[in-house]
Order: sequence, then structure tokens, then C-alpha cells
Amino acid sequence: MGCDTGKDLWHLVRDHHVSAVELAELGAEIAGRQGIEAHVATVTDRHPFTDGVFDIVVVENIVEHVADPVFALEEAAAVMKTGR
Repeated sequence: MGCDTGKDLWHLVRDHHVSAVELAELGAEIAGRQGIEAHVATVTDRHPFTDGVFDIVVVENIVEHVADPVFALEEAAAVMKTGR
């Protein structure tokens, strides 16, 4: 969530499928060039993913910037697989 240009995720692409959410179209475009499946969306909207599909969710430098951080974290938790 809040992947920016993918600068903190690019190293994961080599061994994993990486999906991300980014507010800025340019940031998502640059992340996409690095092999990241970047979606343009806000973290205050319902996420664009199916619930329970991700092993790891990275939330970095966004919680302090959103009006409803609890909702953003609930959305992050919703897409994580259970039992991890």
C-alpha cells in the first residue's frame, strides 16, 4: 500500500509476484516498469484485490497521512491469507 515508484519492493519481483496500490499514476507507472502489478487507487477506498490472497502486505509511510488509518489497516488485513 502506497508503493510510490516501487523503490522498496523491486527486489521482491525476482522471486515473487508483487501487487501494489499507489495514489499517483506516475508512481504506479514507474513501479509497473519494474515488474510490479501497480494499481492506481487510494488506501481510503476498498482495495482492488480479492480477500485472503496475499502472504505479505507492506504498509509503508501512509498511515499517518490518511483520515481513517483504521480502515486502511483493516483493508490491508482483509487481503492477507489467514493462519500466517
